[in-house]
Amino acid sequence: MTGSYLAIYWVLDDHHEDWNQWAVEQVNWLHENDRMFVERDHIHTALYRYAGERNAPGSNTPIELALDRGYPGIVVMIGEIADGATLDDIEDVFGAQACPSDVMVSATPIPLLGNRPADVPEQPVGSRFLHVYFSNENPLEVWDERYAELPSALERSGRGRALFTSPFLATIPGTDTYVDQLW
Repeated sequence: MTGSYLAIYWVLDDHHEDWNQWAVEQVNWLHENDRMFVERDHIHTALYRYAGERNAPGSNTPIELALDRGYPGIVVMIGEIADGATLDDIEDVFGAQACPSDVMVSATPIPLLGNRPADVPEQPVGSRFLHVYFSNENPLEVWDERYAELPSALERSGRGRALFTSPFLATIPGTDTYVDQLW
């Protein structure tokens, strides 16, 4: 299934270049030593810079702790900002309504290094954004009521469009839980 697995890492502010260099070196080493699953379809790898965060009413979880909270899942939206619009315009569209998840982060892409592996697609920067919504519930169970409308709301605003929006369930480390459900 396209988009079956997702990995997220937090990078400390002012250390994006360090991370970029280290990550490219590590992945190149893995490729050189036949340690990568080359049969996969590599869809998206990008380094993003924090742009902001929002919480649901009553939530005070800072985004820095979101990866440690053990959320049942997340929803990811990658979008494109319309000509003449800004990231602030995008945030205004979604800021006008309550955050559908406990906490969400907004980010913008940073260029990857040119010596990245050949299977890592180049991602456009400047006109793209990323939203990651950390859900207290299984995002599949609340998809229709909380997340399904996000792409349409963005499109109707005229300020941008969603290129990819999808739920992801948390893995259970050390198990193959959910693998049998991929198609």
